[in-house]
Amino acid sequence: FPAPADGTDPTEDTDLSDGTALVKVAHGAKGSYSFTSLSELTTYYFKIWSYTNSGTDIDFKIDGTVPTDNATTEEAPSIVSPSVGVVFISEIADAGSDYNSEYIELYNNSDDIIDLSNSKIVMDQSTNFQITNYTGDSQIPSNGLFIMSRGATKTEFETEWGPLPTNCNYNEGSSSMYFGTDTARRWQLIYDDGTKADVIIDDTQTAVAGSGNRSLQEPIGVWNTCDSSNATPGQLDPGQTLPVVLSEFTAVFAGNTPTIYWTTQSETNNSGWNLYRNQVEDFANATCINVELIEGAGTTSEPTNYSYSDLYPITAGETYWYWLESVENNGTTETYGPITLDIPAGSDTPELPQLTSLKGNYPNPFNPQTTIEFTVKEGNTGTLTIYNAKGQVLQSVNVDASMQEYTWDAANYGSGVYFYKLETENYSQIKKMIMLK
Repeated sequence: FPAPADGTDPTEDTDLSDGTALVKVAHGAKGSYSFTSLSELTTYYFKIWSYTNSGTDIDFKIDGTVPTDNATTEEAPSIVSPSVGVVFISEIADAGSDYNSEYIELYNNSDDIIDLSNSKIVMDQSTNFQITNYTGDSQIPSNGLFIMSRGATKTEFETEWGPLPTNCNYNEGSSSMYFGTDTARRWQLIYDDGTKADVIIDDTQTAVAGSGNRSLQEPIGVWNTCDSSNATPGQLDPGQTLPVVLSEFTAVFAGNTPTIYWTTQSETNNSGWNLYRNQVEDFANATCINVELIEGAGTTSEPTNYSYSDLYPITAGETYWYWLESVENNGTTETYGPITLDIPAGSDTPELPQLTSLKGNYPNPFNPQTTIEFTVKEGNTGTLTIYNAKGQVLQSVNVDASMQEYTWDAANYGSGVYFYKLETENYSQIKKMIMLK
């Protein structure tokens, strides 16, 4: 940070695209300040200089201690097109003659931002409503919702239903969107990238809503209808979920390596999976064998196949118990199993890789302890450092080839995002972890 110069009144600049920004705060003022053009996973540092006077007479206090602080930005969500199993028509309300109350609600069950620019809503497979032709947003926020009304301004719509949540974008739609008079309608959300046939993202499959009614998927895949006065625009009802349905969970020993296979018929908000192993039927003391969360399918009504190879040491002639744990986006877990696998006599133990690598932490999310796994190449040394979201160092540990994990106890810290970094002379990598109390 270059210190400001007396006699030079700086110009305010809140754009950080060039790496620097500046705001002037009046004496006694309170509040917050926003900056634009930040980069993801970047630490920004702030200093505060007090001053008197203004213009060419401005005088900065640069001696003594200058207050400082810093903060690290999170990873920015990607902007992607809608896909099956990610975006759903979650609710449709037909308020009869009150057009300001009628709407279609879409739900985005992913961490990405969904761009609807090349999408359309189709009613009864006859009338297309191009979203991009209307006034308002054409994106669904991460894990958020999207409202398209029948031509009402956002002010008119919120007069009818109340303020929409911050994670719900609004589009005015068009008064030509015909919900029907005393007639339910079938609706589809369709994506067309211009290079292939239309992809049906979601389909009500049957006529829903109708004059004075609202319909919602509760759970996803099942449409229920009731009076439109019970509608909840911008909010999911508790029943609008699709549980994880596990149809297969087996283990096979081949090529001197145990491999676990499982299949789901459907998933909802499934962030991922953990696999646990023990030599006795005791889940409480089992070891998690995956170094990073095995990515789940999010929300889908389609079958999904998984497999994972257990590279931890094994003993010939022994029996191993395996458990599978699903982890929802909010940190909720559910356990399946156990299943058993007999290791034949005379089997070899699979070799473990010998290289510098930051593998990950488990569990993640965690409360309050998590184990960070890594390897350091023989002959090398380094440091494992844990930071908070502001970039402040919370703990730093010297590591070498004899260490392969470190358990961090965050009991004295609050819920939130934390980062950990493994650094040696020729290696540096940082990863994110989340504590949920």
